[in-house]
Amino acid sequence: MNMAAAVRAVFNKYATFSGRARRAEYWWWTLALILTSIAVGIVDVTLFPEGMVPSSDLQSEGGDYEGPLSTILYLATLLPSLAVGVRRLHDVGKSGWWMFIVLVPLFGMLYLIYLNIRKGDEGSNLYGPDPLNAFAVSSSIAHSPQNEAPEATSPSKAVQPKRASWRAPSMGKDDFKSTQDRFKDK
Repeated sequence: MNMAAAVRAVFNKYATFSGRARRAEYWWWTLALILTSIAVGIVDVTLFPEGMVPSSDLQSEGGDYEGPLSTILYLATLLPSLAVGVRRLHDVGKSGWWMFIVLVPLFGMLYLIYLNIRKGDEGSNLYGPDPLNAFAVSSSIAHSPQNEAPEATSPSKAVQPKRASWRAPSMGKDDFKSTQDRFKDK
């Protein structure tokens, strides 16, 4: 999975909190969101230097601002970010409610990072089938030597009809002319 595939997957499951998300999906989404936030922040500072509203962050020293484009990006990505976070927790066998652990200072954020880095449960769990195993199984089936395209049969190996009375229309038996022979004379 690459960044574009992860972003597509997250937006395709915009508000889907059920199921599981692979580590790659979660971390590529997170990286894409960080890079997009930086780019949108630069555009905000450039286009709206006077009209920006100071951030509500209590620790900001006056240099951290949220512009209108950053606010739109935040609102547009809030729900899919929560959804992919919950699905990622499902992949390690935890309920989505574990996202609230970030409310515990320092420890909560570190534990949530650990859960998101940890490899998901192998096989199915309470929240659905293993997304990594489903991908591996489907790709192994697609590339299996048993699934190669069948070879074309040669004319000598043509299937013969089961009924003895059957004959091809162009055989010309019983004084019947084939379609091609009928039109040759004219």
